[in-house]
Amino acid sequence: SLYTMVRNVAHFYRTLGKKRVAMVKEIMTRENEIIESVMRMFFLWYSLDYGDTEKIKGRPKLPTLYQYAGYFLNTLGGRSYLMRRDPKVRTLAYYYCVLILDRANEAQINSDGIDIRPHIKSARTNISNQIGFIYQKQYLAQLERLIAKYKP
Repeated sequence: SLYTMVRNVAHFYRTLGKKRVAMVKEIMTRENEIIESVMRMFFLWYSLDYGDTEKIKGRPKLPTLYQYAGYFLNTLGGRSYLMRRDPKVRTLAYYYCVLILDRANEAQINSDGIDIRPHIKSARTNISNQIGFIYQKQYLAQLERLIAKYKP
């Protein structure tokens, strides 16, 4: 519906606020050379098991990350948001959303029933076509493992 589409487009402004959205946009613009390493570090920080995860302040929980991954992968608002980003950022965000969706599947919390298979293939194509990724081989190897894991 039109109402849902407008709500999706304005999602970040509602949840993060105008100042935080502006800050994130500025970081992505000014730190473009290191954004790949920063995104990788964030994913590792989120995904590594440190034992008692309740003591780590600010660390998002998998259900929250799943909601954002689903937003980017499966809604018009999320997809249009990614399309307005730099191709490098868009490709990496899509890749990490796929990894989060895989974790959601493993934890059996894919409540929206998002089919991961087309997203894996799309991420593989985008990463293969992107020039200049430091960890491109690792990304492609991980996506190949996921393709094998989700073979019909």
